[in-house]
Amino acid sequence: MYTPIEEILRRLLLLGLPLAALDCKASPQQKLFDGSADIYLLNDAAGGAPGAGGLGGGAAGGFPGSGGFPGSGGLGGAAGNACAGMSVDKVITVARPAMNPDGGSSVTQAVWDACATSDNCLALCDDLVAGINVLVRTCEPVSPGDAGLDASRDGSSAIDGATESQTLDLHIVYGPNCTGRRPAALAPVRRTTCGSPVGRWLADVATLEAASVPAFRRLATELAAHRAPVHLVNAARQAARDEIRHTALAARAARARGAFPRLPRVKRMPVRSRFEVAAENVREGCVRETFGAVTAAYQSRHAADPGLRSMMNVIALDEARHARLAWEIDAWVRSAVSTRVVRRLTEERYAAGESIGGEIMAAPSNEPSLATPLGLPNHAVVRELAGNARRLLWSEG
Repeated sequence: MYTPIEEILRRLLLLGLPLAALDCKASPQQKLFDGSADIYLLNDAAGGAPGAGGLGGGAAGGFPGSGGFPGSGGLGGAAGNACAGMSVDKVITVARPAMNPDGGSSVTQAVWDACATSDNCLALCDDLVAGINVLVRTCEPVSPGDAGLDASRDGSSAIDGATESQTLDLHIVYGPNCTGRRPAALAPVRRTTCGSPVGRWLADVATLEAASVPAFRRLATELAAHRAPVHLVNAARQAARDEIRHTALAARAARARGAFPRLPRVKRMPVRSRFEVAAENVREGCVRETFGAVTAAYQSRHAADPGLRSMMNVIALDEARHARLAWEIDAWVRSAVSTRVVRRLTEERYAAGESIGGEIMAAPSNEPSLATPLGLPNHAVVRELAGNARRLLWSEG
């Protein structure tokens, strides 16, 4: 079943996204459609405007409004953390490698030795998860008897012939790197080890925002190559400019907390087929970026740090516009392809939504020292947000 874009926009509003017009020509508060509840389209071109009082529940399983979204007026910044409440928490055993790897991102003897002698283990954990698109949040050596950790042990990565003295037990916490729109050719980036936990989180986000810039530029190029409507091409270019601003401001906030972001490396890639572009848009835009926008909106209301809350107000507006762009692209593609292709895109969307759901089910919440100032939702809230998104957006055509 095909869902009209007007219905998709209504459901995005029900999820709490402060939607902005793609052409940025609307008045600061413009009624989107008639109905029993006052639902408004928010425009950030003039600095934002107060919310319309939130959305009432009702049709399509809506839920009570949250009192609207304040206008901008603070820092621009990161794209929110699409999977902010999702982490994998485990203890692993890592053997000292018998020899150094011949290139690639495998663990080196020097990195293992640094962890064993100075407890500086983050580089080791980054190497262990390189290539699977996650961010390491905690990496520290543990003793076998540390309380509460043995039960989560995940086996050993020891090599043949390694002795017990040549192994390290590491407590590692990592989560999916699914903030914003990720480019297909993004190389693994080693996380900064400096600064406060909040500063390192902001540095991670700055890195991901920087990676979103070439993703949106490539999207604009490919949309133009496939003769997409001009307003979609222009919106993708504007999204890239948004991400440049977000990168700079998130990096500034990170540096103020002692952390220094690392720039990502993205390879240049040729123009893909229309289906390949559409499938990636479904996964990265309609699912992950949309969920990131939902999380950013939540953070804009719950961040305890006033400066970060003000930053997230602006972010929520931008990310909602990016989410809308993804769904507009999806609607354009679906209107021009066969029923078989539409079905394949629906399957892609469903699978990406289920992937996020599975990650949430397996993960604990962030530490309060990180979650409170940033307004990150806890595990229960993330599950609720993802459940609402799955029900309203991801589970049908």
